[in-house]
Amino acid sequence: MSDDPSALQRFLSELRRRRVYRVAVVYAIVAFVIWQAAEISFPAFGFPNWTLAFVIVLTFLGFPLALVLAWAFEITPEGVKRTEPLAEGEIGPEPGNRAITTTAIIVVAVLAVAAAWLAIRDGGPTSSTDRRSIAVLPFVNLSADPEDELFSDGVAVEIISRLSKIADLEVKSRTSSFQYKNSNMSLREIGEALGASAIVEGDLRRVEGQWRISARLIDVETDDRLWADQYEGEWTDYFAIQSDVAQQVATALRATLTENEREQIEAAPTESQAAYDLYLRGRYFWNRRSKDGFYRAIEHFEGAIAEDPGYAQAYAGLADTYNLLAVYWMLPPDEAVPLARAAAERALELDPNLAEAHTCLAHIHTWYDWDWPAAKTRFERALSLDPNYATARQWYGMYLMAQGRPDEGLAEARRAVELDPLSVFLRNHLARFLFIQRRYTEAIDALKAAAEMDPNIGNPHGWLVRVYTLLGRHDEAIEALKLSRRGSGASPAELDSIDRVYARSGWQGVFELEIERLTEEYRAELETGEILGTEELGADEGKPILIARLYAMLGRTDQAFEWLDIALQERRIGVMSLPVHPIWDDLRSDPRYSAALRRMGLNY
Repeated sequence: MSDDPSALQRFLSELRRRRVYRVAVVYAIVAFVIWQAAEISFPAFGFPNWTLAFVIVLTFLGFPLALVLAWAFEITPEGVKRTEPLAEGEIGPEPGNRAITTTAIIVVAVLAVAAAWLAIRDGGPTSSTDRRSIAVLPFVNLSADPEDELFSDGVAVEIISRLSKIADLEVKSRTSSFQYKNSNMSLREIGEALGASAIVEGDLRRVEGQWRISARLIDVETDDRLWADQYEGEWTDYFAIQSDVAQQVATALRATLTENEREQIEAAPTESQAAYDLYLRGRYFWNRRSKDGFYRAIEHFEGAIAEDPGYAQAYAGLADTYNLLAVYWMLPPDEAVPLARAAAERALELDPNLAEAHTCLAHIHTWYDWDWPAAKTRFERALSLDPNYATARQWYGMYLMAQGRPDEGLAEARRAVELDPLSVFLRNHLARFLFIQRRYTEAIDALKAAAEMDPNIGNPHGWLVRVYTLLGRHDEAIEALKLSRRGSGASPAELDSIDRVYARSGWQGVFELEIERLTEEYRAELETGEILGTEELGADEGKPILIARLYAMLGRTDQAFEWLDIALQERRIGVMSLPVHPIWDDLRSDPRYSAALRRMGLNY
């Protein structure tokens, strides 16, 4: 046998000499220790769940790197230098400096620190399971007086309002959270439905003029109580209690508050209990989104202002109400818009940081003024003040759509639904954006889902008519039209006439029939001043734009532009989608189309 060791023996000897084995063992031990430390400490520092998995993956990726470094280099008194290979046939001693084993510790520590730094810098990918996604449920009224339920609801409303000001939190809208009032569902089930990983709940009791409020913050996944407290006080303490709850919740969720956010949270909207009572009732009726509801909301908002002339939120509520009366043409826009504008401006005189008032003015600048720079400024201000205001996200998306930025508009529509996941209005709005983006399959699914939630809001079947028609699925389009008409009160005879015309003249004949009906209703509206079919699809878009689109789908260009001209004159909100709506694709080369955009101040 030769005195020279074999190649394998030389290689194994080099592994021992260069302490690669030791580095591997030390690396594994240190990596395990870091995994354990990360599992304990990362949640305490509020790092997202993905960071722990990231550390584990990095340590696995760093393992071969540590072995390569151990093989190639050694640490000497003169510094780090390459390890000299053995001469042929030699099995030499190990390098004298054993500090090479620190390579493993250095590599794995650097990787762990890098993961933690990324977590702090980026905050990780946002998701519904992030602990900073929160919902506030209606507080339970434990008072003997059932009327106090208004104030127990008000506690939750005010906490939502205050938490929404914090950009570091995702706060679910009141509209969605309040659908779980008196629910028998578990907090885990509610959290999953809302996409929230933490929930605030509590109760209110009034005894001899004293308020007793209990509040709790619960982790949805673990059912752990993250924070809880009890408060007692008089009416003068009512808003201070809610402010403290909001700040304690933010602290428990490790949210960062700016000084401006803290000031907004601590502000009391009114000192009048009567004014606050009337304001809450006004918002209740406003949320019903009906003509009767709007007028009753006006009564209550005006009553609140009479009780407290400095109540900015009441003016904002009044502005919102007149704005939607104009949008839905329940009140002529030339009457309603000046009232909405004046109320919003007065609200901002009283409170320049009121996001609702900025949003209302931004919406008016968008659909009525066509003042795009002013709208942009107002929307940006509103969202900086309240990034969790779903209505602002919805209307900002409409602004972006009109600006020819449908991708960004769709992102805002999705964000609005994330904040208010059970709002049928917002789900319909999102479906419309998907349709406008030519994502027809997704639009159909979204419209069907909205119809299952409530087919009488936003008339999703009416939008399905458009999608199916563009796809050439005419049988489905006619069935959707019948569902839409049935929802708006059409008689069996009217529905039968649709079937007869379709059998005789096809979908074109049915569209001609719809044009005739809508035209007659529109003329009757002009004569009587009473809007017909306010629960239909046309309630928020206007019959002139609906008629124009029907003519466009029939290829009758002159009539389409004739009715589009009427819609533009009347400032119908449906013209906002003109720059991107697929129904207008075949007409974009017509000079009248470009002229219509220029009338709106849009240059494409």
